[in-house]
Amino acid sequence: MLAAVMWLASSSPASAQELGDYFQISYDPAVFDKTEVTAGEAFQVVITGRAVCEKDLEWKGLPLPVTKAVIISQVIARHTESGATVVLNPEYIVVIDPFPDREGDTIEITQIVPLKFTTGATSGNYTVIGQIVEAKVKFFLGSIDVTGHLPQEQPMGTVKYTAPETTPSPEMATEEASSSPAPASEPEPTSSATIAPPATIPEPEQIIPWWVGLVVFAAIAVTVLNVAWFISQWLKKR
Repeated sequence: MLAAVMWLASSSPASAQELGDYFQISYDPAVFDKTEVTAGEAFQVVITGRAVCEKDLEWKGLPLPVTKAVIISQVIARHTESGATVVLNPEYIVVIDPFPDREGDTIEITQIVPLKFTTGATSGNYTVIGQIVEAKVKFFLGSIDVTGHLPQEQPMGTVKYTAPETTPSPEMATEEASSSPAPASEPEPTSSATIAPPATIPEPEQIIPWWVGLVVFAAIAVTVLNVAWFISQWLKKR
């Protein structure tokens, strides 16, 4: 990030070989609070570095009045197998103020950058990379864009990401249900009770009135008497 000051030196009559005479810049390895994260889980990286001014920053014997530097960056993650990239932080800003321009001045940079995988990222190992978006150095009378003179990418480390398990949408669940065979219908339960035949209604007893018997008896008696008379008459004729 502090390499912006090196571009200022190169714009002066000093040659590129003399840039090391002005500054010594070093970076510490980026430190992640987590190297294995899951969907929706926030994590962060700590970026540290320092620059030491070895020689007064000046041009033609006059101090170069640089007040501060502003560097805007983003952090992406690149899948180590597919090469697909996702943005972990679209913008973080580092401000170097005051700017070290006198011999012996040292500036320490410590930046905590929050990170988070976006929805749709696939599982796997990712290389985390810082990318320069814009870098400017400011003077009393204005600023100069030095984005194109800085390294565009700075690898930070590797993290492992685990995506959530996918669940079928309601539409997919409906389609799956319609494509699956319908379960065999179970036979309707039948009753084990037997149906008894209808009860036979007994016919009422035939009760003969007493007078009918009397008539029958009289008729029999008359018949017997007639037979007896007929026999007696037959015997007399013989």
